[in-house]
Amino acid sequence: MKKHKWLPALSAFALSAGITASVLYTSSMPASQAADHLDGPQVKTAENKAGDIADLYAFRRGDANGNPADNDKVVFIMTMVDEFSTDIRYDINISRDRTNPNPDRLLSFRVVDGNIFLNDEFVGITQVNNDASLEAQPIQVFAGRTDDPFFFDLRVATEGPATGKDDPKDTFAGANVSAIAVSVPVSYLQTAGETQFFAWGVTYK
Repeated sequence: MKKHKWLPALSAFALSAGITASVLYTSSMPASQAADHLDGPQVKTAENKAGDIADLYAFRRGDANGNPADNDKVVFIMTMVDEFSTDIRYDINISRDRTNPNPDRLLSFRVVDGNIFLNDEFVGITQVNNDASLEAQPIQVFAGRTDDPFFFDLRVATEGPATGKDDPKDTFAGANVSAIAVSVPVSYLQTAGETQFFAWGVTYK
């Protein structure tokens, strides 16, 4: 089973300020109520459920926390509908050229018995913010259950924007996801000072 999720082009130095998901945020949300973002029937099967991607986010870390000193770090967060499975590989692909379908950088995760592996190297344990290294560069990694960071008002989508204009409601509030978050230096992504990166998430079984 292979599932692709593409993220629209984002610049590492001009990312949208509208993305406000907090990086490396831990939570003790129960696994009883999972979020889902309406995938097709081939993905929404019991066999493929663990590889069902909810969302992929990318932003400069400084944009999220307001600290300009963190502008040299890029955060990628991929969320899944179900619990992590040892049978699933969770890949975040990064390309420097939008027309190139082959990633220049691959962040390939597995979660096995509470341990997190990145590109086959142990980088930490679940539900903890882990300091690690990737090709001798410092990174931070989190994998675990969190509140779904995606904000969506279903009333507005079905009844029109006037409905929730003065009283927005998050339809996914209280729902949870399995999230992988990784903060990497911009320099890890660059070869010649590129300022744009294009990311997509894929799960493999």
